[in-house]
Amino acid sequence: MVMMMSSVSEIILRTQQEPSCMVIMSEEITELQKNILRLILADNRRPNAIASILRRRNFACNQNDIVQALLDLEKRNLVEKLTTKAWTAKENAEDYID
Repeated sequence: MVMMMSSVSEIILRTQQEPSCMVIMSEEITELQKNILRLILADNRRPNAIASILRRRNFACNQNDIVQALLDLEKRNLVEKLTTKAWTAKENAEDYID
């Protein structure tokens, strides 16, 4: 009974800690990822700068959402890190922009 209670509370904790904008690996890229690619195709940027620009354009996101999206884009080989903090888009990323 105690184990059951701990697993239930563990599940509740996990659901409360999930990011507001989960990035799920699928064939299509999300609107957030498209917006990020548009920004970093022109110039390399840090996640904080990307989040700030998108919020000014009335796109609801935070820095954690940006980092998760960048990591997913990196797995897809569309972006790469230039420095420890700055990201840039690779040439094949242009194919995903409208």
